[in-house]
Amino acid sequence: MTGTGLLSAGSRVPRWYVKEKKVTRAHSSSWGAPYSSGLPGTAHLVGIGGCGMAGLARLLVQLGVRVSGSDRTLGRRVESLRRQGVRISRSQDASLVGEAELVVRSAAVPDTVPDVRAALDAGTEVVSYAEMLGRLLRTRDAAVICGTHGKTTTTAMVASCLVRAGFAPGYLVGGSVPELGHPADVGRSPLFVAEGCEYGRSFLHLLPRAAVVTNVEAEHLDTYPGGLPEIQDAFRAFIGNVRREGLVVLPERLRGVLLPSWLQTKVRTFGDSPGADWRAEELFQIRGCFRFVARAPAFSASIPIGLSVPGMHNVSNALAAVALLHELGVGPADIGRGLSDFRGVERRLQTVPCSGAVTLLDDYAHHPTEVRAVLAATRGCHPTATIWTVFQPHLLSRLRAFLDDFALALLLADQVLVAPVYGAREASAPGELVSESVRLTRAVLDRGGEAIFLPDHSSIVEHLARRIQPGDVVLTLGAGDVTDVCRVLAGQLA
Repeated sequence: MTGTGLLSAGSRVPRWYVKEKKVTRAHSSSWGAPYSSGLPGTAHLVGIGGCGMAGLARLLVQLGVRVSGSDRTLGRRVESLRRQGVRISRSQDASLVGEAELVVRSAAVPDTVPDVRAALDAGTEVVSYAEMLGRLLRTRDAAVICGTHGKTTTTAMVASCLVRAGFAPGYLVGGSVPELGHPADVGRSPLFVAEGCEYGRSFLHLLPRAAVVTNVEAEHLDTYPGGLPEIQDAFRAFIGNVRREGLVVLPERLRGVLLPSWLQTKVRTFGDSPGADWRAEELFQIRGCFRFVARAPAFSASIPIGLSVPGMHNVSNALAAVALLHELGVGPADIGRGLSDFRGVERRLQTVPCSGAVTLLDDYAHHPTEVRAVLAATRGCHPTATIWTVFQPHLLSRLRAFLDDFALALLLADQVLVAPVYGAREASAPGELVSESVRLTRAVLDRGGEAIFLPDHSSIVEHLARRIQPGDVVLTLGAGDVTDVCRVLAGQLA
């Protein structure tokens, strides 16, 4: 293993972490001690069923906090937390807050939710998920991965490689990762890898030692009404939070856009732009997955990589991970093996088991760029198959802002089934969730595609069960509950 600046040579933890097997930072005498100040004895998490919130709950439990929570939707993550002693209720009412010293809520939870309202009325401190994560990371040496696309997968790649290489980091990933077993773990060293989200500028609560930006596009226009320039400003502010002795990793094409002129932090870039520190060379595809050599001539570094996750977008994600891992001192062999063994994140072109002669895939894509990338990757894996895509738009504001882009992206599918918009946190007038999806369906048809609007999950499953043929591919897309279509269809085909 070679040290390249952030980690010492021959060590699997940074040189500022350990001396004679003891943490030497002034505030700590053991790996868990940095958390000991400022942690509540009890905490109540509202929206605990979400992946990020469930991961945060697991971290708090590991740190000795008594945790309770509420969520209207209870899934596998909730059952795992219950086995760890977390009290969780499907109802949201004032009595749940109890004697909690702190209430943490997800970004989608408003003041009007009863247990939040009760905490505010009682004077109990209420913080957001990002604020609480920022507190936990305050005394860790955090590497935070953000970007409008790819941040979950890139975070999972980095955490998986570090765990596999023996660095024992803490981590929090916004999705379930088979290689890790859990989306979060407190780790055994002060190194911590976390995903940061730009929605509502929440990532500005994080003060990392290393920051990775995967890409930046116009997104979340409900909180960035100024469009791309405004979201770029937010990313510039996030980069400005990186410690002076730290590291920034970003696409070379964004160097001049995102880096403040006063920034003195070390910078590493990736991509296919001229001048990028890390590039993917000798690229070729096998059944949709790419093999390439990650090469950085300036550092005399050359790392052969064979990805097990499909799509060119994952080549970019992997390059971002390589740039960070190399600076953290992970050796080329460990990087290559870790990325080759990485099998992806739940709901990122995830194969849903099915006993029939049909391939079922499920993906979280909810932005036109993501839809286009996932459909291209699907076509790369199944070049001759008929691809049926079930698309559930996520948020009225996003669909209205990008309707034409969604229609063009969906043309990559052979057959498109459009579901009503998943409204989530936005208010809507009666019928709007349907009428806007019908508009999208017409836009696909007007551009020469094959599309149909269907009003609910059951009619979508019924339509597919009648029409699909052996060898076809069914791909569900969206950040809402469209994943249920895949699961129900798998059961029917069985």
